[in-house]
Amino acid sequence: MEERLKDIVPEDETILLIVGESVGKESDELKHYYAGKNNQFWNLLSLVIGKTLSTYDDRELVKYGIGLTDIIKDKVGLEGVDSNRIDDYFTAFKKRVEEDFKPKIIVFNGMFRGGPIRNKLSRRIDRFMKEYSGKYTICHHYS
Repeated sequence: MEERLKDIVPEDETILLIVGESVGKESDELKHYYAGKNNQFWNLLSLVIGKTLSTYDDRELVKYGIGLTDIIKDKVGLEGVDSNRIDDYFTAFKKRVEEDFKPKIIVFNGMFRGGPIRNKLSRRIDRFMKEYSGKYTICHHYS
């Protein structure tokens, strides 16, 4: 599976892992997370960190213990995603969480509702939250 956008993994400790559905078109083109011109992600994160950030600062987040990843790593958006592969995507995601990130907090950030792929993703996130609720603090944010 070819990754469209490399994970951003803090070297020391991952305090917060922010997880999207899949790479967006603009992010794929620029090779930076949350690159859509109308995406409010960076405005919100700037308030949290206390420093103005943009999509080009995504690799700087490691200084704050923040990691970024997506569940679906080999597609842009959800077009062409095979719903029968959702469990495979989650198996790979769980491996990255446990081996690469080891976060204290996981936030699922994105749509995750509407249409068969998003609905299946949402159900799988709910299952993940139940399975890992004692190990990580987990939040599911819908935009």
